[in-house]
Amino acid sequence: MDRLNDVTNSYKKNSTFYILSLFFQEHIHEIPYITMDEVASRTFVSKSQISKYVRYLDYKTYIEFKDACVEYLESLERRRHDSKASNNMKDNSLIFAGTMIHFLNSLTSSLDYNQLELLTEQLTSANTIFVFAQGDARYLCHQIQTELQVINMNVIICDVGFQHSYDINDNDLLLVLSIDGNTFKYDKRVVKRLEKMNGTKWLISCQSNIKFKGQQLHVPIQYGKFNAYFFKYVIDLLILNLKQTY
Repeated sequence: MDRLNDVTNSYKKNSTFYILSLFFQEHIHEIPYITMDEVASRTFVSKSQISKYVRYLDYKTYIEFKDACVEYLESLERRRHDSKASNNMKDNSLIFAGTMIHFLNSLTSSLDYNQLELLTEQLTSANTIFVFAQGDARYLCHQIQTELQVINMNVIICDVGFQHSYDINDNDLLLVLSIDGNTFKYDKRVVKRLEKMNGTKWLISCQSNIKFKGQQLHVPIQYGKFNAYFFKYVIDLLILNLKQTY
């Protein structure tokens, strides 16, 4: 969805790429079940242009693009929170708050503060910080950039497909955010590009079993549907530490 948003935000409304991106955004729940022929018929865009479009999004084929849509839809289901229809807003709020407090206490007691301190030190000493994320974590790149620019730290947000040529030197740091590790499951080409980069590399994720050529900070979560909330808490904690030490 990030890549579709990038196209609709940057292309003219009468362009083929804009028309396709808007169609896929508006019919995202249908994409796993419709063929390229049907997309061509409904958008009045040729199959060759659709193939060109999905390659531009960094997918080899339309089938691979459809698989990515399926993964995105599955991630939406994982983020659904169960609440009883009979509960009113106040009851739901109290239940939610109680659950959050319970798991937040667990997180703060099991977080690896040595790794957090090491990451803080290396971010502080980096000439330039390059931040990369896809999906739910994407907006956190902008939070990190905004917050750290206040203390005059140089932060660059990498494009969602990591396709641009970034001049990352040995004294720079590449920070990768992946809440559920989906980038490492479904976007192997991006992972290869990330790992080829120079500089110090860090990954922050709620998944602990990711193979990554760099340092990792694991966000220990016991309840998967709250991953995004507690992941942001760790990012906020990291930013607070940086502001206190830089």
